[in-house]
Amino acid sequence: MKTHYSISELLEMNLEKFPKTNRAILYKVEREKWSFIEASCQGGKNGKRREYAPPPEVLKLIQAKKLNEVLGGLSDLPAPLSSYEEKGGEEAGLPSPDVRGGQLTIGVADGSTEHNGCANRHDAGFCLRSSW
Repeated sequence: MKTHYSISELLEMNLEKFPKTNRAILYKVEREKWSFIEASCQGGKNGKRREYAPPPEVLKLIQAKKLNEVLGGLSDLPAPLSSYEEKGGEEAGLPSPDVRGGQLTIGVADGSTEHNGCANRHDAGFCLRSSW
């Protein structure tokens, strides 16, 4: 992600709670004393333009705007299915997950009920203990 932006780039982003004209942005940048670099360009004073390093609160606005642009088209997608639902669940011959007492128990396809080296045996299959 870029760290420095020209006044015109900042204006094009149309950020919330941010000045909406070149002059107002330049006034804000100078008043708040943003650091800048001079980049080569065609036009501008002596073939240079200033690119400013926005403060963290403005960078957050820029990041949110860019993220919104990228993810904006994804809002109409359906919610993702779990791998259990994708494979058809019980209709596909998969055992249904069973959660009891903070443990996830899943039946094993070969019929055994021992799980992950644990000496305990369970009715429905093996048990994955959550760490939380």
